[in-house]
Amino acid sequence: MAMAFYKGVFTANTGTGNQTVSGIVDENGASFTPKAVMLWSAYLTSSAFTDGYLFQQGLTDGTNQNSTVVLSTDNASPNVSRVTTNITSLVTIINSAGTATRVGTFVSFSSGQFVINWTTADGLAPKFHFIAFGGTSLSASVGSLSMVGPASVPTLAFQPSCLIMMHNATTGTGAPGPQMSFASYLDGTQALASNSLLTGQTTSSAFRYERTTRAASLLNGANGAAFAEYGFGYLGLVQFTQPTAASALNYLALGGVNATVGSGLQPTTTGNQSVTGKSFTPKGLMMASIGNVAVTTIQHNGSALSFGAADATRQGWDWTGATNGVSPSVTATGHNESNIIVTATPNATGSSTTATSQASWSSFNSDGFTINWGTADATQREYFWMMLGDPSTSGSSGGAWASS
Repeated sequence: MAMAFYKGVFTANTGTGNQTVSGIVDENGASFTPKAVMLWSAYLTSSAFTDGYLFQQGLTDGTNQNSTVVLSTDNASPNVSRVTTNITSLVTIINSAGTATRVGTFVSFSSGQFVINWTTADGLAPKFHFIAFGGTSLSASVGSLSMVGPASVPTLAFQPSCLIMMHNATTGTGAPGPQMSFASYLDGTQALASNSLLTGQTTSSAFRYERTTRAASLLNGANGAAFAEYGFGYLGLVQFTQPTAASALNYLALGGVNATVGSGLQPTTTGNQSVTGKSFTPKGLMMASIGNVAVTTIQHNGSALSFGAADATRQGWDWTGATNGVSPSVTATGHNESNIIVTATPNATGSSTTATSQASWSSFNSDGFTINWGTADATQREYFWMMLGDPSTSGSSGGAWASS
């Protein structure tokens, strides 16, 4: 088993104490011990849309862990938005006052499972999506950067094949500017999906931004960064401009895998859409979208983030969004366990929010993957993807990175 990828979902315990998340298997149904876990949640108890803006992500490599969460109130004037980054927990959920209402810390990995300890709980039973990464070839490292002035990534003990990142516009509790980022070193491509909701305003001011030539960017557009070089055991970050305010970047670096990223456009009709011409068969797929057409400038037209993943058996997404230019605020959040990506328009009654487009994973192919759009409209929105598989038999799962 060179590389293993398991997409799962679990329901959090209502009280404090340890919780074991089990059933983690490879593509052949054999249990494996994870080397890293990524989890995310819209903090809902079932597959549905509802009021409120919330997205949480956590990362652990078995030694290090971090989490980030963003939220904004619905039907408020002014609306209240918050963001928190924590480098000592796998899960952090906060309320509109910035108080942690649920905190979970990583405890251990073992065959087919991991254990999380709920040190703070709120009596709810929310759903969490997660990906478990493992296999004999895989190496993993989780870290967090405070990007103020020149930023650098600590030396790694392995050559990274790809990066998965969650970025906030602040290191503390304040205005959120989250972005889901992918970077791949295999073919010199990188992709970014980002969004932001400006806070504390009577009339909501919501922005979004996406780039296919950046691995991470601050959302005000004045600052940008791109991964430009790496070598064995080294990962470097080149900044086009340097932020002067605190900005947190949580990352998961993976080595010993085949990884490649790309972007596509939602079709205007339902049916299958395939990505072909890649050099390997994927075992796992991740997708993200901010629900906007392909542009390279900041869009003052709302805020949204959808993130989903699939292995060869399971899939699911979480989504959150906010309307621009309204008072009181209109925000909505969604959870799904039968599709991989969605776009939607928030409705003042969150439960009546409907998908504008939605796709399910269909198959992994010898040179790519196929997804099926069960819902589509006339707007060709951009989405980003990363597919992962076994390392190349030629002995290299990474490649030289050229700055651009």
